[in-house]
Amino acid sequence: MGRVICITGGIGSGKSSVARLMSAYCNVPCIDIDECCKELLCKGHRGWHALQNTYGNVYFNESGHVDRKRLREALFSDPELREQLDSLLHPIARRTLLDAIEQYDDQFLLVEVPLVYEAGWDKDFDAIVVVAVDREKQIQRTITRDGVDEEQARQSVDAQMELEKKVNLADYIVDNNGAWADTRNKVVDLCLLLEREIGLFKKKNLTV
Repeated sequence: MGRVICITGGIGSGKSSVARLMSAYCNVPCIDIDECCKELLCKGHRGWHALQNTYGNVYFNESGHVDRKRLREALFSDPELREQLDSLLHPIARRTLLDAIEQYDDQFLLVEVPLVYEAGWDKDFDAIVVVAVDREKQIQRTITRDGVDEEQARQSVDAQMELEKKVNLADYIVDNNGAWADTRNKVVDLCLLLEREIGLFKKKNLTV
């Protein structure tokens, strides 16, 4: 396996935007764990079977599909259930991610994993970049992006490890509190730093 750098943060932090920019500027692939694992809870897949075998039909609709809205609401209101479900699905998700990484052989990769610390996967990567914003910005950006109310946004933020704790664990930090133009410059600076330290980027001449 080649060098793999993980990009993480909290909900509403802008980690996906940072991941896309780093991937484009450095000309390296980026795997999104959410995209990689989006089928896990689809009917008949491994996560679907695990959920049904553990909870029966509690979180399924009449057609046998996972009622994602009901499950999401239950997870945010019940920390114990969230912990149980994480322990059930995280090993499956991790195996799916590692299988995806192996497809690239020795190529340098970026991987976006929102819950890398919560899941205990941080040792799977060569370095971790945390995209950081203030808590209130997280909440407001989540409200705007997801169309939820403030209470739901706060629940979403509270369901994850505090960003401050992730920042303290990070190898590299991108502050995304300001305008995107400022963040973009910080990302380019980080890419150049990583190029000097690791030397594996195949940088394009892109306008970023």
